[in-house]
Amino acid sequence: MDEVSIQKLKHIYNALNNENRLKIIFLCQNEGLTVTQLSKKLKLNYTITSEYIGLLVRAGLVSRTRNADKTVTIK
Repeated sequence: MDEVSIQKLKHIYNALNNENRLKIIFLCQNEGLTVTQLSKKLKLNYTITSEYIGLLVRAGLVSRTRNADKTVTIK
C-alpha cells in the first residue's frame, strides 16, 4: 500500500468518525438535500453542518452540486 492510499483511507476514516457525519451520509443516500435541510433535520448549526459536508466531500463519500437557484444539494 502506497502513501497516497494510506492518506485517502485516513480521510475516509476521519470523516466516518462522527455520528452526525454518518447521519448525513444516511440521509443523502436516496435523495439530495441542501445544507439548510440537513442542518434542520440534524438540529445542527448551519456552519457546522457545512464543515461536516466539506469533510465528507473531500473524503469522496458525498458529492455537492450547485443548483440554478444557488442552493447546494448534497448526495
